[in-house]
Amino acid sequence: FPSHDIRQWDSGLKKTFQWQQRRIQLQLDLFRIDSSDELMIDTNINGRTTYRNDGNTRRHGAELSFTAEQDDWRFDYQANAINARALLSAGAQPLPGIADLTQWAQLSWTAGNAWQSQLQLEWQASSAIPVAEQNSLASPAYRLWHLNATVSPDWLGLQWQLLLRLLIIVTGK
Repeated sequence: FPSHDIRQWDSGLKKTFQWQQRRIQLQLDLFRIDSSDELMIDTNINGRTTYRNDGNTRRHGAELSFTAEQDDWRFDYQANAINARALLSAGAQPLPGIADLTQWAQLSWTAGNAWQSQLQLEWQASSAIPVAEQNSLASPAYRLWHLNATVSPDWLGLQWQLLLRLLIIVTGK
């Protein structure tokens, strides 16, 4: 296989604001990656995979993260938007295995008393993910919800951890 060539640039900013018991942090990154002769899967039949050097590919997008904290509360959000394409003679095709948009958020509350209690609500989402180069198959988009409650009491000289987790999965558009 001939070697491949990768050209990449990345630029971003990060800013933190803090006053009294509050803190907000924002981070944004922009990127672009161009490659030629990238190694790609050619066939995968019954666990036997063959590879080939593909034409040119291009990935460009943005990553965003946001955190806000006040007293016992914290909110985190992250998103990744990417346009990943194989630049073929027949036109641009999505690169298999890469979602156009993924997101994650979490709201948490922590009590620092003797019971060390924590409550978290977590959300995760993804757009559909192409699984074939010809754009004929894709895994469905999904959203996950997690609700976690944790209590860590000090009882009988031992550190206990009690965890309750509820998971809800939603797939489709």
